[in-house]
Amino acid sequence: MLVGEKKIIELQVIEYPDSSQQNKYNYELKLGKTEGLLHPEKILFSNRTTISLEIEAIKPVSQSNLAVISCKFYSKHFSDEENCGKSLNDSFIRVSILKSDLVEVLCIVVGWTYFVLWSASFYPQIWMNLRRKSVIGMDFNYVFLNVVANGSYTIFNSLMYFNRRVQTEYLMDQPYAPLPVLFNDVVFAGHALIFSLVYSLQAIIYERGSQRLHPFLWIGGVVFIFASVSLFGLCMVNLISLLQLANLFSYVKIVCMTPMYLPQLYLNYTRKSTSGFAIETIMLDFSGGVLSLMQMVFQAWNLDDWSGFVGNPVKFGLALLTMILDLGFFIQHFCLYQNRREETMKV
Repeated sequence: MLVGEKKIIELQVIEYPDSSQQNKYNYELKLGKTEGLLHPEKILFSNRTTISLEIEAIKPVSQSNLAVISCKFYSKHFSDEENCGKSLNDSFIRVSILKSDLVEVLCIVVGWTYFVLWSASFYPQIWMNLRRKSVIGMDFNYVFLNVVANGSYTIFNSLMYFNRRVQTEYLMDQPYAPLPVLFNDVVFAGHALIFSLVYSLQAIIYERGSQRLHPFLWIGGVVFIFASVSLFGLCMVNLISLLQLANLFSYVKIVCMTPMYLPQLYLNYTRKSTSGFAIETIMLDFSGGVLSLMQMVFQAWNLDDWSGFVGNPVKFGLALLTMILDLGFFIQHFCLYQNRREETMKV
C-alpha cells in the first residue's frame, strides 16, 4: 500500500461452532493495534461468513501485521459470551506501506541486477584457469573458505526453504514474520557452491606450482566435517532443533565471509603480482555490493525504516568490509602491480 491509500479487505469465518445454527450466531472480532494503519478496533456481525473491512495507510511501515486477537460469539443457546475456541495464530495479514511505487520497482530492478552480477562473478576465474591450464595465482585458502561458506549457506537456505519442520519451528518462534529465504536465495547458494567446487577441481587437475592449503585450514576442515556430522546427530535425537541447526550453518557463512579475501590479498602481495587471479571477479563482486547497498538505502527511504543499517550492523558491516577488501584488489591490480599483472609467475 501507499501512504494515504485506502483498501477493502475481507475477513471470512471458515467454521462456526455449530454449522447447523450458523445464522443464529453473533460474532465479535477484536483487532490488534496496527502501526501505520487506521482500522476499526472491533467488528460485530451476524448471519454472514464474509465481512468487508476498510483500512487506510497513514505512514510508511516496513511490515505491519493486522491481526485478530480475540473472537467471541453470542447465541440464544448461551446466556453469556463464549470464546470461539479456535486458534487465531493464522488470522492476520501482513501489510507494507510505501512512499513510492516507483522506488519499489527500482528496488526490484536493482535487486535482480546485483543478483546477476554476483552470480556471474564466479565465471571469470574459472575461464582464466581453463584457458591457462594453471591455477598459479589463485590462493587455495581462498578457495577452501569459498567452499565452506557457500556449502553452509546452501544447507541453511535448503533447510529453511524446503523443510516443513524448520518452517514450522521458525513460525512458532516468529509467528507474524515471513520466511527469510526465497527461491532465488536457494538458487544463488547452490550456484555458488557448484562453482566453488569447480575451483577446487581445477586446483587438483591443473598446474599449481608450490601452492598448498594452509595446515590450519586442513585441521579446520576436519573439525568442520566432524562438527557438522555431530550436529546432525544431535538433531536426529532431538537435542537441538532443525531450526537451530540451520541457524548454526548461517553463522558459519558469516564467519567465513570476513577473512575470505585476505589469503588472496596476501598471496598477491608476496608475489608482487595479480597474474592468475581474475580481477573481473572482484569488479562484478564490487558492483553487486554497491547495488546491494543502494537497494538498502532505497528500501529504507521508501519504508522510513533504517533498521537494516542500525538494527543489523553485522550484515551491513560485512557488506562494507567486503567492498573495502575489493578496493584492496583494485589497488594491487591497477596501481601497485600493474606492470606485472600479465606475467605467469610461479610461487
